[in-house]
Amino acid sequence: MDKRYDKRDSRIPGSIAGYIDDEGYRVIEQVFNGELHKVYAHNLRWYMEHKYVPDYPETIMHRDGDRDNNDIKNLYVGTVK
Repeated sequence: MDKRYDKRDSRIPGSIAGYIDDEGYRVIEQVFNGELHKVYAHNLRWYMEHKYVPDYPETIMHRDGDRDNNDIKNLYVGTVK
């Protein structure tokens, strides 16, 4: 490990951002204007590609069921049951 980085710092360059929540989704947190905001990585990935996130009852879903596989080819718009 590069000695310039504190070993206690989980923000190591090259690592995957965020954490996996209790439901298996990758979540990215950021403080903006003093407030903590949580963003699901699949929504962020979809937005980066398509410049929108669908409104309820539509949602971004994973084709293979792996909630941490946020490859754009694995994401699609589906309807909440």
